Amino acid sequence: MASIKEDSTSKWKFVILISKFVFHLIVASIKKVFGVLIDEMVVVFDTDVAMLGLLCSVPVALMLVACPIIAHLLAHGRGSPRVISLVGMTSGFGALMFSSYTRSCVLFGIYMTVLGIALAMGYMTCCVTMNDYFANSFVMVNTLTEIGSSVGILFIPILIERCERAYGYCGAMLIFSAIFLHQVAGSATLRPPPEQSGTLPKKIECSKDIVSRRSGQVGAGAVSPFKSTQIKIKLGACEGDTEAGDKQVIDELKATGNGQCSLGGIQQIRHERCFEGRDPKHENSFCLPRTSEFSDDDCIHTDTIEQCPLISEEIGLTTNGTAQDSCQTERKEFDQPHSITGFFVNCIFIREPLFTLVLPVYFLTHVGTYAWMLYLIPHAKWQGISSSKAVLLSTIGGVGALLGRIFLTVILYFGVDPFVISCISSAVASATFLIDPWVTSYHFMCMTAFLQGWTLFINTTMRASMCKITTSSQNFTLGYGYAALSSGIGGLAGGFAAGALYDATGSFQTVFLFLGGIHALVVLNLLVYLLIIHVTGNKSEDMAT
Repeated sequence: MASIKEDSTSKWKFVILISKFVFHLIVASIKKVFGVLIDEMVVVFDTDVAMLGLLCSVPVALMLVACPIIAHLLAHGRGSPRVISLVGMTSGFGALMFSSYTRSCVLFGIYMTVLGIALAMGYMTCCVTMNDYFANSFVMVNTLTEIGSSVGILFIPILIERCERAYGYCGAMLIFSAIFLHQVAGSATLRPPPEQSGTLPKKIECSKDIVSRRSGQVGAGAVSPFKSTQIKIKLGACEGDTEAGDKQVIDELKATGNGQCSLGGIQQIRHERCFEGRDPKHENSFCLPRTSEFSDDDCIHTDTIEQCPLISEEIGLTTNGTAQDSCQTERKEFDQPHSITGFFVNCIFIREPLFTLVLPVYFLTHVGTYAWMLYLIPHAKWQGISSSKAVLLSTIGGVGALLGRIFLTVILYFGVDPFVISCISSAVASATFLIDPWVTSYHFMCMTAFLQGWTLFINTTMRASMCKITTSSQNFTLGYGYAALSSGIGGLAGGFAAGALYDATGSFQTVFLFLGGIHALVVLNLLVYLLIIHVTGNKSEDMAT
């Protein structure tokens, strides 16, 4: 996606905010809904808890696992966010509805797989569109939208539990499918900000001293599609002394006579052809990449380009070197990723070492969080708590999650380091799980459920914030995709590992002690990161936002 350094001025950004809020509200409740229905699902599907734990973890976990694929589609302009999201949400609704009628674990797993891929299509498009509208305040605004997860966990499990009593498993699933259908309407709201699709008038003075015609050096003329593969130049008017009969100059370049250049706008597209260097017909001309508006013969002459330094200022194009040198340099950069050495050199895990360092945090956090979401209610029932009171524990955890995210939004507004917050919340979460052998009364369970909801959902909210801080602006989309992948693998592993541990020991107490150890590892990883930051003083440029 094109990089916008300031928040969009369009009021439509608040519609995007609401859409992402609703998305989190519904998606976060999926695990809790399965937690409410899991006892009846064991009877319906005639299987063990470990298998159901794996199948019920597939949708949300696969949503995160598939994010890198969707991220690459978006980064290379293979589809608009609106279309991708609409296709995904419609498919997800169909899969969830049909899963209500099946009694086969195989078919249920297929439906959950389709649902997970569909959720990935909606999730990445929401995140990327949000980053386009709120590029400067993404960390705080994204945290605000994820409060929707807490709202969903707070209310939807209670609704589904009542529906199960009245209509049974199938009826409850159909009602939840109808709730999920609201995301189709939310997908229709995803559209790029006007800064990407409209015009941004801007006047910049031109200088004829930028270019030396005799030496062949070019200022703004070395157009590099490799360094900005998502940008199309659309020029308005520029003063020029083009020669009569010069039919190669683009029609948009016309004389204004005021010594200034105006930039009509910068639009997001995908370049379909690499920069080809000098035009052999014109010694001082450069070919723009082929698009629907520019043909092979459309060239900008150095006589004209020399007066338009605004091109390089606006989109960071090359400002030094001859055409041939620039072209050769860009071709080397373009060809390098196709070799094994080039892949590792340009791999995001090499270029963003801090991002790579905290990547295990996403995995471990979601192992603990997703297992807790799935087995909190069964754990309470194993302790001898009635079904209605066990469901109430989920609601109390949802209240804690809601208040925790509101608290997180406030302290982020005042500039507290997200990594410090996550380290403290992980330590508290680890403590609440490790004291589980001494949690015997229902009131004590309510207290620990509240603290677990508060801390765990602070940690899961931090994925976007940590990614924004540890990656550069141009690597955010791919970085967020890989962060989601790590989280998704953790979600799958958490549901299955916790269920297998219960099947092996017959004790949910062992499961909760295991989750306490997982969060202790998160604390250790974050402490290593904070130590490195303290020693090197190395922080991302986006930390200030």
